[in-house]
Amino acid sequence: MRNQWSGKRVLVTGGCGFVGSHLVDKLASLGAVVTVIDNLSTGNRSWLPSGVEFHFSDMRRGALSQAMIGQEFVFHLAAHADVRQNMTRPRKVWSNNVDATLTMLEVMRAEGVRGLAFASSGIVYRGVGSKETDALDADSIYGASKIACEHLIKSYEREGLIDAWRFRFAGLLGPRYTHGHVADFVQALKEHPDHLEVLGNGYQRKAYLDVRDCVNGMVEIVDTDSTGAYNLASGETLVIRDSVRQICDIMGLSPRVTYGDTAGGWPTDPPTIELGTRHEVAARPLGESLGDAVRWLAERAGRDAERAGRAGRAPERAPQPYAKSRA
Repeated sequence: MRNQWSGKRVLVTGGCGFVGSHLVDKLASLGAVVTVIDNLSTGNRSWLPSGVEFHFSDMRRGALSQAMIGQEFVFHLAAHADVRQNMTRPRKVWSNNVDATLTMLEVMRAEGVRGLAFASSGIVYRGVGSKETDALDADSIYGASKIACEHLIKSYEREGLIDAWRFRFAGLLGPRYTHGHVADFVQALKEHPDHLEVLGNGYQRKAYLDVRDCVNGMVEIVDTDSTGAYNLASGETLVIRDSVRQICDIMGLSPRVTYGDTAGGWPTDPPTIELGTRHEVAARPLGESLGDAVRWLAERAGRDAERAGRAGRAPERAPQPYAKSRA
């Protein structure tokens, strides 16, 4: 198969983040000329390979217009993905997702860029065994913002302005993993190795996929399949209780674990997410992906502690939505 990415100018929004940096690695390996725009709110510029043009900015029109000049394809991954701020900062979630996507679509139109791949989420569905043809519905501000983005993109596509692939991700695991239940549990266990309090009853069951398989799937589908919506999942699910056991085994800990009595971790946390896929992607076992995420988090915690020690301060703590902290 011809490599359509060699020499192609590609813009990746959010390209320094967990998913974005792996996507940039993939595109660069295929010979694409990659530009990244990222405000580094959760990403890390050091994750970018050499030779990538970098714009330090959020999705403001001026900066985005500058980054868009000469581009031939856009992967739009920049988003506010912190579900903890659904109701504490709903306007920020909406603005960083929906308003930013509208700005990007207008800049693409102004610059005559047609190709778009958008990072949506499996949380746009309600229920089990969701297929791409199922109706979209969401309980959370984050989920609603992703649905709104998809409708905006479809509107521009129906007007004949863009060609768009919309990717609805399962939960993702692997190196550079920065937020989610695995990060919450690892941090909580680092602070209190003898006990772990979990939000919800622990029977939450969610579809997952390795981040490296996710970006391979995105590129493969754009290469070979028509535009439209695609779920990206491995076919495997993780149950929180099983995940806790695996994390403790990897960390060599035997804490006392207590669970709550609610089906979800918080009011808008769906207890079950399963995704059917019309395009299967090659996926490594989730146990391997979970292990890679835990080991990467543990190594990062060690590096953070070392840097904080040299600076004479305590390491920064992030909120833990899946784990109750006694600190």
